[in-house]
Amino acid sequence: MRIAEGSVIEILLRLPLKSLYVCKCVSKRWCSIISDIEKHHHARNLGIFISNFGCSSFNYLFQSRLTLHNNTSPPPFIKQLVGSADEIGFTQVINGLFCMYTPAGRTGVLTLCNCYTSETRNIPLPRFSRWTRKIQFYFGFDLWGNYKLLSLGFLSDHVIYQEVLTLGGMNKLYDDIIPTCSWMNMFRPDFIPDSDVMCKPSFCINGILYWLIQFKDMNNRKILAFNLLRGRFYYISLPAQMVVAAAKMVNFKGRLTVGCLEADDSGSSCKSNILNLWGLNKRHRWNKHSINLPEELVRCNRNMWCSFGNLPTGEILLTNPKANDNDDSSFIPIYSYHHSTRKFQRFVVGKFTPCMLEKSCVQISCVELNSSCHSSSLEALLLKQPISALLSFEEEEMSLEEEEMTLEEEKMTRGIKYFRTPKIIKSLFS
Repeated sequence: MRIAEGSVIEILLRLPLKSLYVCKCVSKRWCSIISDIEKHHHARNLGIFISNFGCSSFNYLFQSRLTLHNNTSPPPFIKQLVGSADEIGFTQVINGLFCMYTPAGRTGVLTLCNCYTSETRNIPLPRFSRWTRKIQFYFGFDLWGNYKLLSLGFLSDHVIYQEVLTLGGMNKLYDDIIPTCSWMNMFRPDFIPDSDVMCKPSFCINGILYWLIQFKDMNNRKILAFNLLRGRFYYISLPAQMVVAAAKMVNFKGRLTVGCLEADDSGSSCKSNILNLWGLNKRHRWNKHSINLPEELVRCNRNMWCSFGNLPTGEILLTNPKANDNDDSSFIPIYSYHHSTRKFQRFVVGKFTPCMLEKSCVQISCVELNSSCHSSSLEALLLKQPISALLSFEEEEMSLEEEEMTLEEEKMTRGIKYFRTPKIIKSLFS
């Protein structure tokens, strides 16, 4: 009995991509079929979540689905009904999970949410919430894949309260479920982050939260980092070669990356379609990678380019929410970029609503939308490894001796006390 190729593709589309990749080596035909499935799989099973950061009366959480074609009516952004309070602050959506804070009553309510099933669970507030209402929450995961929530309290122009809550995950040493525990105080009197962090959404890559901090001098910007495993803040200087005022953070090849459009001799990028990206490698040095952006992303409002996150296979998603402002198009183009082949794959999604563009501090996430996700409970999602934690590093190969020498050098030059040995680093991702 011979099954039609279309039926085979439809059946295989229901399987996880991870299970299909092992079949690519069967034959050239299988490799071609699975490559085609990969493209359709992303379009069918991926969605975009956009939310406001921090408590606001203009609170929103929008969802849309990626598609491959310019339909007359591409998938619109639909507002999700979450909570009924006048003010709600959202964290970034990671793996279908997010937290929201409602400053109601004397203290407020903090809730863990499942964006697939609308299941919610109240979680305890940090201790300092009793005497300060200026609180922000940042959602992420550590190197073990455990979800964590960082809370910062603001008082007298400084962030002076810092606590971390472990929401769940797996203890890989004993195969036990990590229960929700109490908040841990991470206060360090020798390091007080700048207050600008309270106005910025965080960006989580491989167990570290990042913020692009703006100081009083417009040309003085740095990256603030918080290691969720060690509970430590530190600053990272931007690359000396880039236009600091135009810098944006992205996740490229599974590591922290900053990017800006290439500028001419006068410092203007009004005619450039070259996006320069600097990725931070294991040696804490910036490596440059240049991308020729599709004309569609830079033909209008070129400096509005941004990232919509990453595909489950690691490719970065690049877009421009105002790319089609000069015409009547009903869609926004989104391009995935594969750094090894340097090829783009084009998707589209419905245009943003006006309120989404008015807010400067928005959080954008790419989330899986397959059928198995829609039946996942909060507990199941907490045990699922975050997609971002599975992205592989594709840096240059270094020998064990070179890594050890690099770590010793950084200990001496940077004064950083805590370093994980290369063997442990490899075991974290095994």
